[in-house]
Amino acid sequence: MIRRIITLLESSCWNIGFATISAEQLLRNPHLLSHRIQWLKHPYKDRFFADPFFLNVDNNCIEVMVEEYMFSTKHGRLVVLKINRSDFSLVERRVLLDIDSHLSYPIDFRYDNNHYLYPENGACNHLPLYLFKDGELEYLYDIITPQMMSEVMSDSWLADATMININQKYYILATPTKTNDKLVIFTSDSPVGKFSPLLDLGIKNNVKNSRSAGKFFEVNGGLFRPTQNCALGYGKSINIQKIVSLTDTSFDEISVLEIQPLSHKYDRGIHTLNFESELCVVDGRGYRYPVARYILPVIYFFNRLFVSIRKYFSFE
Repeated sequence: MIRRIITLLESSCWNIGFATISAEQLLRNPHLLSHRIQWLKHPYKDRFFADPFFLNVDNNCIEVMVEEYMFSTKHGRLVVLKINRSDFSLVERRVLLDIDSHLSYPIDFRYDNNHYLYPENGACNHLPLYLFKDGELEYLYDIITPQMMSEVMSDSWLADATMININQKYYILATPTKTNDKLVIFTSDSPVGKFSPLLDLGIKNNVKNSRSAGKFFEVNGGLFRPTQNCALGYGKSINIQKIVSLTDTSFDEISVLEIQPLSHKYDRGIHTLNFESELCVVDGRGYRYPVARYILPVIYFFNRLFVSIRKYFSFE
C-alpha cells in the first residue's frame, strides 16, 4: 500500500517555458535563463506538455510543436500550441500527429522550399519522415529503417534523433538504447535520403552527454549540441557540448556548460532546449501533485525509520 502511494505521489508533470535570451547570451551568462523564464499557463490537469520545438514566432504569438502526454492512456502525441507572447498563456491547441504508438521530440527542418518533420517514434525502432502539406502531415518514408538499426544494436531503440548539415553532408545523432548513455551517428548526402550508420566511429557511451536535448545551434562560428545529463536519472539537467569535429571518420565534442532545472516548481528535470532568434524555449519537470513535494520527504523518513526498527528487533 505504501509503495502504491509513493508511486502515485512521485508521478511527474512537465511544462514548457520561455525566456528572452539568445544562444550567445546563454553561453556568456547562463544564470539569465533562470531569471527570465516564463512558464506556459494552461488549464489542463489530465496531460502535460514537453519536448518543445519552435514552429512560428511573431510579435504577438509563439507557435511550438510539443509532445502532449495523456495520463489516462500513458501515450504521447504531437500537438501545436499557440501562445500569447504578452503573458505566455495558451491561446489555441491543435493535434498535429497521433498514431497507435508513442510520439515525442517533434523536430523539423526545411529543405528545397519544403518543410519536414522527423519525430521520435522510438518503440517502433525507426525514424519516419513527414512532409507538411496544407497544414497537415503526410508520411513519406523512413529515413532510418529498422533494418539499419539492427546493424547498430540487437536491442535497438531510436531516441531524440537530431540532424545537422556540415559542408553539404548530413548527419543524424541519435540514442539507440533505452539506457540514455549511448550515441550513434548516421549520415546521408541528402536530408531527405536514407541514412546509414557510421559504424567505424563506434558508439559513444556516456550517460552525461549522449542523448540529444534539442537542435544544434551556432555561436560565433562554433557549433553546439544540447544533450541530456542522465547520470542522476532521466533528463535531470542539460549539458551543452561544443563540436570539435564531425566527419565520416571522426567525432569529438567537449562539455562547456551545464543547465540545471530553472524553478522551484519544475526542479526535477530539464531535457529540451531550443532557440529562435532572441527567444529560448525549454521544458521542466515537476510533480503531478504539488503537495507531493512536502509529503514524500515525510513518507521517506518514516519508511526508513520503520525499516531500521524492524532490522534492529530482528537481531534481538
